[in-house]
Amino acid sequence: MGVMSACLYHSCKKLGIPRDMAEICDAANIKKNVLFSCYRVIVDSMELYSEKNYDGKSSRRYGNDTITKQRHIRCIPKIISRLGLSQRICRQAASLILLQDDFFLSGKNPNAVAATAIYLTCNHDKKYHFITQREISEASGITAVSIRNLSKKIMIKEKASAF
Repeated sequence: MGVMSACLYHSCKKLGIPRDMAEICDAANIKKNVLFSCYRVIVDSMELYSEKNYDGKSSRRYGNDTITKQRHIRCIPKIISRLGLSQRICRQAASLILLQDDFFLSGKNPNAVAATAIYLTCNHDKKYHFITQREISEASGITAVSIRNLSKKIMIKEKASAF
């Protein structure tokens, strides 16, 4: 069971699907140290150290954007799927993150940035106005205060850049 879970973890990691070891351990009902040791054996024995995806292309999904933005964007689909929102919201939240500069995003928790982008996107879209900070915080594992503070900073930055 550990080897299968390690293969699943590696596949998710290479395809850019944001799943961490704890989620896979919970689903497979194994301990984290078993998964990690099996993963390390698989990576070492098969020499899976390259930065390429299965299709041979670079792991950059959104062009020449920085790794910081990609790290934040990769957290969006997991939160979107937990909330049951559409892919349109996912795309709009990703484009909101792409509009931010690297200096603003550096050092920020990727889950917090992704949750805030989803919250702001849902508030902007009238169809999803019923999504609250609390619902997004429960789906992302981030406190509602973090979402609120980060959304205020993004809104202030957007107003300042409008002038």
